[in-house]
Amino acid sequence: MTDDTTTPAAGQFLAVAEVSDAARAIFDEDLADVGFVMNASRLWAYHPEASNNLFSLMSQVTSARPFTTRERGILVTACASTLGARASAARSQPGEHPAVRAVPEAF
Repeated sequence: MTDDTTTPAAGQFLAVAEVSDAARAIFDEDLADVGFVMNASRLWAYHPEASNNLFSLMSQVTSARPFTTRERGILVTACASTLGARASAARSQPGEHPAVRAVPEAF
């Protein structure tokens, strides 16, 4: 491995982000929880404040009305389907909403 922090390591697509105090806190949390720094945390290191803001917003929204695991699955599938077939985990038939195929008893 080189000392050049702008070059991605083998198997990585992103160059190493500058490690701010906020990014270091994310890395330290990963190390304490799972024993290594997760790839998603390396991505959030580019803008750790965005991570904090996003997860704060998600917490605020879900605290208003907690969703069951089933309801969250339906919402995630429905949102992904609006992004197109590539983003949707559930491939649907023409004219069929992907959430119907993923969780048929929901409808």
